[in-house]
Amino acid sequence: MLRFLLPLAALLVVTSGCVVRTTRTVRTNAAVVVCDPAYPCSGSYYWDEWREVYVYYDGYRYIDCTGRPGEWPLPPAGVVYYAPPAGYVPPSSWIPPRGTYLPPVGYVRHNRAPPSWVHDARPVPGGGYNNGYNNGSYPPPPPGGST
Repeated sequence: MLRFLLPLAALLVVTSGCVVRTTRTVRTNAAVVVCDPAYPCSGSYYWDEWREVYVYYDGYRYIDCTGRPGEWPLPPAGVVYYAPPAGYVPPSSWIPPRGTYLPPVGYVRHNRAPPSWVHDARPVPGGGYNNGYNNGSYPPPPPGGST
């Protein structure tokens, strides 16, 4: 009888309350990037307060963020966004209707002058394109008829 009780007792000890858990941990490396506010930071969203639209800087150019299908998405909420740095040139002349996009929560206008593309220059009277010879001829149309 002891022959049967000993293995049964060992089995109860092994299976009673002893739990083995195996977990898999994956390490992720987080990088913190500190950017100089005087220069654009690659991979950053900005609020273009003159056109009232978000723009994304990919390290090479600015891109309008419309959030429409097939276009660049709007930035994630809950993040602080700033105005583009000095020297910013908008990626397009597109200006959405006022109120289409709201500024980031807590955004404070920086009251800088608008980018250099906003000006009140008027065409020279008499028209004509100055091609270096001042003969009033116009430049050729773009290839493919696009404007």
